[in-house]
This record gives sequence, C-alpha cells and structure tokens, in this order.
Amino acid sequence: MITSTLYGQYLKDTQIGEAMGIYDHDKWDGYDSLYVMDYSEEWTLRAISTYKNNRFGIISKDIEGDLHRLVFSPVAPYSIGVGLNHNWLGVNLSLTMPLGPQEKNETFSQIDLIGRYYTKAIGFEGRAQYFQGHYADVRPIQGAPINLDNAPKLNTMLVSVNATYVFNQKTYSYMANSAQTQWQKKSAGSWLLGGFSTFQHYWNHKDNTLLDKRKLNLDQSQYFTLGLTGGYGYTWVYKSHWFAGFSAMAGVGGNYINLQTLAKNQNDEVMYKPSIMTVSRLFVGYNNADFFVVINATTEANYIFINSYSSNMIQGYVRLSVGKRFAWKAKNKVLHEIGLD
Repeated sequence: MITSTLYGQYLKDTQIGEAMGIYDHDKWDGYDSLYVMDYSEEWTLRAISTYKNNRFGIISKDIEGDLHRLVFSPVAPYSIGVGLNHNWLGVNLSLTMPLGPQEKNETFSQIDLIGRYYTKAIGFEGRAQYFQGHYADVRPIQGAPINLDNAPKLNTMLVSVNATYVFNQKTYSYMANSAQTQWQKKSAGSWLLGGFSTFQHYWNHKDNTLLDKRKLNLDQSQYFTLGLTGGYGYTWVYKSHWFAGFSAMAGVGGNYINLQTLAKNQNDEVMYKPSIMTVSRLFVGYNNADFFVVINATTEANYIFINSYSSNMIQGYVRLSVGKRFAWKAKNKVLHEIGLD
C-alpha cells in the first residue's frame, strides 16, 4: 500500500506567488499571539504511526431480486512513516506493516492518498482510496440468503472531501491540532460549519467465479453524497504545553445510488435517499517551540436511510506523531521563488 499526505498553506510574496495570486505575509494576521503561535515557516520533521479503520456496508440486489447488504473492512490497517512541513509544503509518506487479519478481511492491494489545505478560517481535507480484492460478508435484508461457494471479492474506489469554516479565528487554531504547524497556548473553542461529499464505486473482482457472480448479480454500484455539517471544536490547554480536545460535526446529506446488475431481465436501480453525516476528531498531546507529541483520531461517517434498513460508510484513522522543529533558513534562489527558503 502507498500512503501520502499533502498539506497546503500560502506561498510567499514571490514571482510565483504573485502569478498564483497567493500570499504569505498576512496569512495569520488577526490571531491573538497569547493564544496561538505559528511555526509554519520552520522546517518540521516527524515520525508517524497510523492505524486505519474503514468499514463499508453497501446494498446489492441478487438474481432473485432480493436485497442484501455487503459488509467489508479493507486492511491492512497499520503503517509507519515520516513527514515534513515547511511554509506551504507538507508531506507524509507511509508504508503498510505486515500486520492485521489475513483471512476473510484480507485486501490484496490498496492505495490511500490524503490531501489537506489550511488557512486561518478554513480547513479543507480530501481523500482518495483504492482497494482491490477485499472479501465481503453477504447479509440478507429480504428473502433467503445467497448460497455462494466463496465469499465474494470486491474492488472499491472512494473519493471524499470535507471543508470546515472556523468562526472564532482570533483565539482558536484548527491547524494546531491537525497539522501541528501551530501551537495552541491557551484553551479556546469555536463553532464550525462545513460541507461533506463522497463518491464511491464498487465492482466485482476478477477472481470471483462466474457462477458466484451470477448469484450475487452485482456488476457495479455507485454512491454519490453531498451534505452540510455543523458543530463545535475546543482545545483544552494545561500549563501552555499539554493539550487535549475535540471537534464534532454532524449534518444531513443527499445520496444518489445506482445499483447495476448482471441479470439481463433486471433493470438497473437508481435511488435518491437522505442520510446523516458526521465528522469527528479527538486529540491529545504535548507541544512547545521545539517539538511535539500528539495522538489524533479522525472518523468520517455517512449513514444512508433506505426504507427500514441503512447503508453505511465509515472511514478514519488513529495517528501518533512525534515531531521536531528546526529554525533553518535555506539561502537558495529557487527555494525562495517557490516559497521554501
């Protein structure tokens, strides 16, 4: 598996920065320095260890027209890696560890890319995942269970985006507990407003037998979700350095669902259904001007209501980060032009 994270902040006022219309010199103007200190201009190195949690429960129509829920959780969940931050640049690179269950939940290969872009007012996060060949449990919703020789294997592509607007931009730093390029020195909180969108595509893996494919009757399915969320975030700080906090957001969404079957005598089914969407974060750690240690936990969930049952998509991770800041200045024209000196 490949894991990558990209952070974005503002470029400095250079020729490239001017061409892009993005500037750095007043990006944190308005913060109360008694509450928030910014260290994005320093080089930051960190070691990271991550446990990922993904759980999907999608709806499928079998050859008899009965509905079933396919439940699966792609693995392997553990990874270790390193990260770097400086000005607008932030990168995490991780490798999956050979741990976790190796039986029904085994995933043959997976790619997980995460991108973040932060300003003082807005936190933007995007994620793209690809899972190949994970096993799914088939659970009947109506009618008799499907008699399959083997648990079916599925492929999944997922793209998700969420954005958060911070109302209290003077004393509360959303970035301090997310990217650790800032230091929240006093307790503060803020109301939050956000949006949430996901696209998921599921299809048969090539290793499924032809007979099982016909019984399962799943060609491919698409889920597209769009919704609004709102909530609150708060960071408690003890003696300026120790901190713990959360942000919790919930809202409603609309979902377009397209179930495409293999049976020639069945039409594809299109549904428009409501859902409840949540984005939650917990964090605890230690921070000062030179280094930090923090544990972050993040969960995104979408619960789609379909008659008396529901489909659900849950993704998240728990991450340990240990970082060191360096007040090093690069004397290089190229780095200066791209805002990395």
